[in-house]
Amino acid sequence: MWAGDLNGDGRINSTDVILMRRFILEIINVFPKSNMHNVPTNIVLEEDMSLNGLDMKEGTLDLNGYELTIEGDFNHSGGTVNVNGGRLIVNGNYYIGNARSGVPGTGKLVMINKSDYIKVTGNFLMYSSYDHTGLLNEGTIEITGSFTQKYGGSASNFPASGHHKVKLSGRDTTLQTVSFDNVGNSKINILEVRYPIEFYELIDIGLNSQSVFGNDDEYINIFSISTFSEKPFYEKLIEEFNNDVVNEVTKGVNTSEGSFSYRIDSMNVRLVGFDLNVGASYNSRKKESKMFGNGWTFNYEGWILRIMVIMAS
Repeated sequence: MWAGDLNGDGRINSTDVILMRRFILEIINVFPKSNMHNVPTNIVLEEDMSLNGLDMKEGTLDLNGYELTIEGDFNHSGGTVNVNGGRLIVNGNYYIGNARSGVPGTGKLVMINKSDYIKVTGNFLMYSSYDHTGLLNEGTIEITGSFTQKYGGSASNFPASGHHKVKLSGRDTTLQTVSFDNVGNSKINILEVRYPIEFYELIDIGLNSQSVFGNDDEYINIFSISTFSEKPFYEKLIEEFNNDVVNEVTKGVNTSEGSFSYRIDSMNVRLVGFDLNVGASYNSRKKESKMFGNGWTFNYEGWILRIMVIMAS
């Protein structure tokens, strides 16, 4: 809390004056606290800090090598967040843009130091009009929910490069989704996943189709999986399971949770535009019984659903 900020919302304004007047007149004996903080203009952290939610519409927030923990959502609709060697822990959703109103924002995220680290226990949304070219080339964003890039006036609002990494670390069997409005202009540089890549949905919103592809009751475009896209969702893929197998350390057992994973590639046919890969993956944590039995997922297992729209006059 800053001096004069009586209700802890990150601002010094008429609300604080009214609270002080009521306190002096003995109408209240404590100052009520706001559930959502606001960032004053140009803040540089000088120690680790914890906030109960955060709204940022302008100014600069420089972590300066320290850790900022946000218990709740971080609504970053404007201004600049410079991780600057620090750690940003968001125990909620991190929205760069106006997620509530559904309009883009002007928020800017700077990750140019190797030790820059952001962890989001909910969903991450990039919906900014700011071109982030050269601003996302180091550090790691770890996400347990979905990753979404939406066009907000700049197709290059998430053009990660250099050594920048996005890590999908959700532990349950619910698929984490990665979706892009502008695949190619924006992309993940290094994508690290806990499970085989087939367990994730990579959605190219820019590819429109009247038919949709269904898998595990989730409906997406028929050409939305990365192997069918002509543009890359990521430059490099790291699969934790595959790393264990190659290094012959755990022989397919994920020691952090005790699950066993295995993949079979039955056929690989090189074609013009994309390769045809036929295979199946097994994970002991998946309980659904499909065409290959419990725990198995086939690459092309799904269905075509045609939607008929009847217009009432």
